[in-house]
Amino acid sequence: MNAVTKVLVVLVLLLSAGFAASQIVLYGKREDFGAKYLETAQQLKDTAAELQKTDAALSDVSRDYDMAKAKWQTGKQALDSSLANERTRVRDLTADLVRANSTSEQLSVAVQDQEQRLATRESTVEGLRTTLAERDSTIKGNLDKIDGLEKTVAEKDATIGELNHELTETKKANVKLAASEKDLEDMIANLIKRGVEVEPTLAPAINGMVIKVGGDVAVIDRGALAAVKPNMQFTVYREEDYVASLVIHEVQDELAVGRVILPADGREVRQGDSVTTEVQAR
Repeated sequence: MNAVTKVLVVLVLLLSAGFAASQIVLYGKREDFGAKYLETAQQLKDTAAELQKTDAALSDVSRDYDMAKAKWQTGKQALDSSLANERTRVRDLTADLVRANSTSEQLSVAVQDQEQRLATRESTVEGLRTTLAERDSTIKGNLDKIDGLEKTVAEKDATIGELNHELTETKKANVKLAASEKDLEDMIANLIKRGVEVEPTLAPAINGMVIKVGGDVAVIDRGALAAVKPNMQFTVYREEDYVASLVIHEVQDELAVGRVILPADGREVRQGDSVTTEVQAR
């Protein structure tokens, strides 16, 4: 029996004693004290029985209380252990959440970076597509131009073929003409050497200079390479003034020799005088 049960029993006994005393007092005031005593004794017996029942009930209650307390303590210990485990788990979950948040932030930054790179790549791809379209258009235009050029080249090739044929024929004619001209030049040179007067031939515009003079013979710095030919007539002048005329009778590649005719009054041909096939005013 625990302390609480003992206290309750003592209280019950005190109450019972007080009640018995009060009954004795009451019984003493009555006439039938024997009957009252017996009644009181019976009541005390009944009270004692009730007290025993109450004590037994209290014992059961105390035992149940102790069992419940022990169970409560066991449950409390289990709850404390479970709470400690839960706290540890919450702490671990909090750390995991912090790491997860950090990882999530890093992933967010990485996602933003990837989105920016993707946007840049899309912009680059769009620019490349535009450039490719422009190049395709340019290539198409160039192909069209090439087709046109090929047609033009074909036409020109045909024209060149015709021109080559004409050139061949012209060369043949020039060969014949050159042979005839050479024969004519040789004939004129021979006539000049024999002292026969031959009318000077007309010539294209050729300009040069007297590089040597001897009597009525002068040498100029223009020859066959400049299209000078025998019997050509040059005008000799000095500072735009007429000096004489010069009829070529011998031609080399880079110089020609001629005879001075029709000199101006008081003038003679000198080295450095200019010569030309163009007609100069006297």
